[in-house]
Amino acid sequence: MPPVADDIERLEVCSQCDSVVGLSALQKGETACCGRCGHELERFHGWTPRQLLAVCLTAWIMLIHVLAYPLVTLDVRGNLQSTSIWESILFAWESGNMVVGWMTFLTAVLLPVSELAVITSALWCISARAYPRVLVWALRAVEVARNWNMLAVFLLGVLVALIKLTTIGQLDIGLGLVSMSVLVVLLAVLARVDAHTLWRMAEEKGLVPQSHLPLHIDTADPRWHRKFLICHSCGMVHSAPQEDLQAQGRMPACTRCGATLRHRKKHSLARCWALLITALVFYIPANLLPIMATGTLNEPPTEHTILSGVVDLYRSGSWGIAIVVFVASLAVPVIKFLVLGWLLLSIQFKWLGNVAQNAVLFRAMELIGQWSMLDVFVVVLLAALVHFDGLMEVKIGAAAWSFGTMVVFTMLAAQHFDPRLLWDAYDEACADAQNGNTAGTMDRSPPTEEARESA
Repeated sequence: MPPVADDIERLEVCSQCDSVVGLSALQKGETACCGRCGHELERFHGWTPRQLLAVCLTAWIMLIHVLAYPLVTLDVRGNLQSTSIWESILFAWESGNMVVGWMTFLTAVLLPVSELAVITSALWCISARAYPRVLVWALRAVEVARNWNMLAVFLLGVLVALIKLTTIGQLDIGLGLVSMSVLVVLLAVLARVDAHTLWRMAEEKGLVPQSHLPLHIDTADPRWHRKFLICHSCGMVHSAPQEDLQAQGRMPACTRCGATLRHRKKHSLARCWALLITALVFYIPANLLPIMATGTLNEPPTEHTILSGVVDLYRSGSWGIAIVVFVASLAVPVIKFLVLGWLLLSIQFKWLGNVAQNAVLFRAMELIGQWSMLDVFVVVLLAALVHFDGLMEVKIGAAAWSFGTMVVFTMLAAQHFDPRLLWDAYDEACADAQNGNTAGTMDRSPPTEEARESA
């Protein structure tokens, strides 16, 4: 291991590739990234806990307005129909679409509220330097709630629905939609302060133990890296337990947050394959069945699939929105299937290619995963707004719940994937090439340049 530079304050282990990275104090505009896989480790944000609490308070005010006031009002020949986010969910339930209604409730209401609640709790504990148990619970829940918060996707769904409705009546924007727009911006500001940064704030206040490695660690043993365990939940670095304890399946718990410690996610590849195949099963009927049906006074009901909805948007002149819907509802799911399938195959069959690029592909897939829910939210809003008895009506189709279920399973598959397995396979191939055999054992020591070229 190279000598530690004078300006390095601590050593941390990258959660994406297990590399040890030396970090120093960041200045304005700086970001610390892993030199091996490019994963962002830390970002300078410049916010104090009290300033972030002010943002949270404003977000709570906006959230109350979102839940209390209508999003939009539709006027069709003097017939008025308005809907709020609550009314959209209730209408889905009352019309028999329980799965779609529950998906919308969880991702657009419950989880955004949960995310804001846990961030507010964590920041309050850090500011007050009190209640460390509440702080630990809140910090463990931050990333879970944030990964499934789809309020921004719901907002885009509202905008797509408004464009679809401009051809049938007049629209009045409600206070709920304006408040939702502000709330999404505020949540984006809070999202820049990730769970890792909140843990660092808590460390600086002395509320939780320090998580980094000692500055001078002995790397003489080529398998030194196996002597440490990283908590998947909070990033705390621990000394690895004895081999006999691991063999008995008695993995210890993190001393900081209580999560179970493991070198790698348990049965990562098998679970990813199972979830990915399940998602593919739901994806087929999601594209073949109608996602909604429209009916008017003088015409029989017309069924629309996802693809026909994109074509209708394009023919009506809304080609920009048609592209957005096409990318979110058709292109993104296919990209997720291809990328995750390639990553799984590359690990199992040692098709390594450029490992750093594969790591970037995985992070990009995680980033775009939730945007596929766009079409589901659009249909929920259209059904809640366009139900004028005897005049015009939009019904939620069978493809809506199938498509939403597919999105959920692909997101679960991505969350169960352990990107460190990519680097494990790469290191193993480098070790095999260095040893001159094809069945080498795992070696966490840095490979030589000749081994890298051979691999």
